[in-house]
Amino acid sequence: MSDPRPKIILQAHATRSAVALALLLHGHDRSPREAKKPMSALIAGLVLAVVIVVGFYVASRLGSLPKK
Repeated sequence: MSDPRPKIILQAHATRSAVALALLLHGHDRSPREAKKPMSALIAGLVLAVVIVVGFYVASRLGSLPKK
């Protein structure tokens, strides 16, 4: 009887090649909903950064006020 391993190896290689080609051809396509996600995360991060900076500014201004 012949050894089935070479055939299995060739089939596995063909499957991996087909999957890699499909990912290469179709992996970069995004729907408009998915394209908006990074922008919303960026805006949320910027708002959070502004709130933190304003908080530090207010705290430093309050710390420099003379004590009564």
